[in-house]
Amino acid sequence: MRVLFFFTAHSRLDMIIKIQADILMTHILNKDKIYIVNDFGSDIAKSQVSYNSTKSNLYYYKSMFENLITTLRNKGGDISILGYKNIQSFKPQEFKTLQELKKYTYQGYNLGMCTASSMITFIRDHKLNTEKYAYRINRELKNAIDVLTTIEDYHKTFSIEKVYVFNGRMAVFAPIVLYCKQNNLNFNTFEFSLSFNKYHFLNNEIPHNISYRKEEIIDLWEREGISLIQKKKKAITFFENQRGGVSTVEQSYIGLQNKVLDNELLQGKEIITFFNSSIDEFAAVPGWENYIYLFEDETKAIEEICLHYINDSNKIFVLRIHPNLKFIDNTQNRDLLRLKTLKNLIIIEAHSPIRSYSLLDTSDKIITFGSTIGVEACYYEKPVICLGLSFYEHLDVAYIPKNKEELYSYMDNKHLKAKPKENALPYGYWFNSFGKPYTNFLNEAIKEEDYQLSVKQKQKGLLLKLLDIDNYKRTLK
Repeated sequence: MRVLFFFTAHSRLDMIIKIQADILMTHILNKDKIYIVNDFGSDIAKSQVSYNSTKSNLYYYKSMFENLITTLRNKGGDISILGYKNIQSFKPQEFKTLQELKKYTYQGYNLGMCTASSMITFIRDHKLNTEKYAYRINRELKNAIDVLTTIEDYHKTFSIEKVYVFNGRMAVFAPIVLYCKQNNLNFNTFEFSLSFNKYHFLNNEIPHNISYRKEEIIDLWEREGISLIQKKKKAITFFENQRGGVSTVEQSYIGLQNKVLDNELLQGKEIITFFNSSIDEFAAVPGWENYIYLFEDETKAIEEICLHYINDSNKIFVLRIHPNLKFIDNTQNRDLLRLKTLKNLIIIEAHSPIRSYSLLDTSDKIITFGSTIGVEACYYEKPVICLGLSFYEHLDVAYIPKNKEELYSYMDNKHLKAKPKENALPYGYWFNSFGKPYTNFLNEAIKEEDYQLSVKQKQKGLLLKLLDIDNYKRTLK
């Protein structure tokens, strides 16, 4: 088999190298021909890590990559290293609005969407100002075109049979997925899982695909070989770990939350709590274009619902702004903070030390827009109303209103029952189980120490780091 592998740099250097080493080792054992596309000096590489990456960072990435390739070749790998194509004829584009950018196509491929995805991720604002960031947008669009040209050329030149790419969402990854789908070329995407012992490995799809994720959750829950009792136990562990702030790979915010809301503000009222999401995470992902139900966006939903009950003295609303938004000056935060004028809404800001789970426990109803707290609230036997696309909507853990009339009927029902907590268990089990084990590390076909930095490489990296610090200090004078 002839394999085209787009090697990826990432801030989680050890983890991203290990995932790629495991995949590549499989093809070496199969005696496949491997073409690896990589360039640590281009804008494409900088886009993967950071345009502000220092010389020491790039040196570490480059050195570990070279160590890995040497190791794989010593193990019999038939590997060719290729670079990215560089289109010299690129003409900068003008986009007056974000929607114009998202709709931009190049040779029939929607490169505007993946460019928008990169830019929204970098800027952390789902209402990206395309005129303000015109230079950076065109830099990412140029990357996307170069990546598309690269896979098209190598696919034809080397008669590639399978392609590998990280994540598949942003400007330096998505064109590969788009090309493979349009040309019926088999591909795999890889991503971090929520365990140090596994990684997410997908066939002909990206991790953000709703349908794929739903099937993954169901398939894992129904898979034979593990008893239902064991599955439930593992699922329950997920909910307990979430509440306790126990995390392996992803950051947990619970440890910084050690206070509860003043009960005097809530006494005698029906408490309805909104848990919002950070919109920028899915603002430019295919399939998530209209992820909010019934309303224009989260802010409009919260505002309209609160205004609907503005004269109802029996209800009080609480908004817990997602901790992922703390200290970020973006459109979403500014819009949400403007809602402070609503007399029946208490806003808990992103940086607040008030525990999210104390709000969940106190609340009579929970309203989410697709965040994980929705499925957790079901587990803790709270009625949940979900107003946005989610990976758990097929599990019947929340009420999903078809229209505003149905929404308000749920809101008005003082005896609205929680969905059965058992419905949440498949999600908890999936969360703690999904992913592909590092097979080639488990059977010791390859070891992490095989490609780790040598003493001399570490010393040189440290010297470069000291020089980076010195240069940075000079810029401040």
